[in-house]
Amino acid sequence: MPMIVITCPHCSAEKMTFDVISCYQFSGNQWHVFCKCRGCNDTLIAKLQLHFSTPPQTRIDLIQGNLLSGPRGPRLLEVIPPEQKPTAPQYTPSRVADHFIEGLKVLKIGAYPSAGNSFRRTLEKACQHLDPDDLESTLFERINKLYKDGVITQSIYEWAEIIRKWGNWASHGDHDFTESTAKELQRFAEYFLVYVFTLPQQVKDAREASTVQENAET
Repeated sequence: MPMIVITCPHCSAEKMTFDVISCYQFSGNQWHVFCKCRGCNDTLIAKLQLHFSTPPQTRIDLIQGNLLSGPRGPRLLEVIPPEQKPTAPQYTPSRVADHFIEGLKVLKIGAYPSAGNSFRRTLEKACQHLDPDDLESTLFERINKLYKDGVITQSIYEWAEIIRKWGNWASHGDHDFTESTAKELQRFAEYFLVYVFTLPQQVKDAREASTVQENAET
């Protein structure tokens, strides 16, 4: 059976095998290949091009194994839909963003407890970034300290506590961790990052731009 191995644009699984369901010869050396992901079972269309030295009567659907393997295999031109790389809110520090993005990836493939744990780690790393000198406090203590110091509001504090508690449930398996729970946790984690990283930097950038404009006018 022909197949291709690429990153899935739906579940973001890397080096994922797609089974070829059907092929259509678009032109002499170009083929449109309809494939299904072995991971999430979603589908895509891959546009492939045979090498010009390949006989024009070559049929892709008769090739066995990975179509994209070997130096003389078809060349991948385009994938529809294209891969949408998951991202964290703007200005999120990289070591914080890494955990948030990991949460998005495993959420897409249905690993809901793992997603919950990743979003909890996102919160933990964010709190550590906001108070890097505190090396001993628990996440519960860090959240309370940020609230008492006025770094986060009452609403953000409540979101952070939800992330912490639900993330603990995901890690320890104490409760059923469903898709809706994981997505709600994602939403709270994203709001938290926007509030503590995105908005402050946007305000700072706006103030600096305004200062530059005022200086230019004087």
